[in-house]
Amino acid sequence: MTIRGLLALLAPYKTGAAKPGAWSKGLVRQTVAHRFPEVGFDRQKKLRVSGFFDEVLFPEFTEIWKEMGGPVALGQIGVADTRSVNALTADGMVFKDRSTPLRWLLLYMMHVESWVRQNV
Repeated sequence: MTIRGLLALLAPYKTGAAKPGAWSKGLVRQTVAHRFPEVGFDRQKKLRVSGFFDEVLFPEFTEIWKEMGGPVALGQIGVADTRSVNALTADGMVFKDRSTPLRWLLLYMMHVESWVRQNV
């Protein structure tokens, strides 16, 4: 199937068709599963990767962050306050606290920092 064919297949579905004010993938998933039964869209399950991050990534995150020196490049281009971020992360506890969404923000910041260092 081409992109044009897929768009023609999905065009009748409007966002929020099943629940007002919400996006629903269920309607599209049923249509695509019916059109392509061999792919198995009707059997797909959501994967949770938070366990992987808790067990593998975050234990190493503190050391990686220290090696990087924090958001140096983001500070240089004026996107991050390097001193404030480094003060927040100095003891490494923010990376270990599973209840805080801040560690996800810092993970994202680390990805963007890495990209900026390579591309700007």
